[in-house]
Amino acid sequence: MKLKRKTFVLMIAAMMAAVLLGIVVPPYVAAAEKDYERKEILINLRQIVSTAFCGMMEKGVEKISFRQLYDEHYFHNIKVVAGESYDGIVITMDTRFISVTTANGDVIGYNFKPPC
Repeated sequence: MKLKRKTFVLMIAAMMAAVLLGIVVPPYVAAAEKDYERKEILINLRQIVSTAFCGMMEKGVEKISFRQLYDEHYFHNIKVVAGESYDGIVITMDTRFISVTTANGDVIGYNFKPPC
């Protein structure tokens, strides 16, 4: 009889632990996912800025858009991670800040100094 009681107590404890984990863990997972998305978007923005300045120097122009660079195959690994769109980004020699808005409305921006 003691064995059954211990087993029952252990099962109850295991179920309580599972319920607590189900309540506590999801917010941490969501925060980690949001942090990952933010970092990936910043990597994309940095790559866009760097490529834009190279593209402007190569072409001898003072303004270039993400769409131009994308259509001319300057990018190979820009991936959308949070429903953001980079199509509206235009960079000039005077640009110091670019940003995108994610699908849930978060704005992620990148401040930079031009290379020249």
